[in-house]
Amino acid sequence: MRRLVRLTAVCALLVGLGGCYQLSSAQHAAEQQAIQHETAANNSVKAEVLVTILALEEYAVDHEGVYPTTGALIAALSERYLPDGMMPGNPWVPTGLRQGNAVGVGALLAAAGHQPTPVGTVLGAGKTADSSRFDALTYGAVVYDYDTKNRDYVVYGIGRRGDQAIVSYVWTNAKP
Repeated sequence: MRRLVRLTAVCALLVGLGGCYQLSSAQHAAEQQAIQHETAANNSVKAEVLVTILALEEYAVDHEGVYPTTGALIAALSERYLPDGMMPGNPWVPTGLRQGNAVGVGALLAAAGHQPTPVGTVLGAGKTADSSRFDALTYGAVVYDYDTKNRDYVVYGIGRRGDQAIVSYVWTNAKP
């Protein structure tokens, strides 16, 4: 009889662990899906930066090698150089909200003419855009800085890792 009770207890434990495993598998699948979404959105940020770079280079061709100043980025590019006359859509906002303001590097990112802040650098607690006003911690933001003296620029794409804003892509035209 004792052996039957032990065997029943062991079976109940194994069934219980199996249930926990199933829950763990479901949680793992949800985590994997979130990671895949995050990776896809970070790749979309790279595409946003590349669209911006193409617009910057077209602008420079039309303006004798001069790029727009940091504060004038969107105004200078939107009329003629950006698709639909607007910054690319934000992959973190399903409503298609677009960046409506120029975002400079501030204290979080290296300025043009300096060694760029590397991809993967954590900038701090990030945020999802709730208006067209972005900053360097807004997921999906395109951050730009221009050094008028050397005609160097740097463009960053702000991505997401968990709840942190990160540099998901960086491009500079500075010569090494």
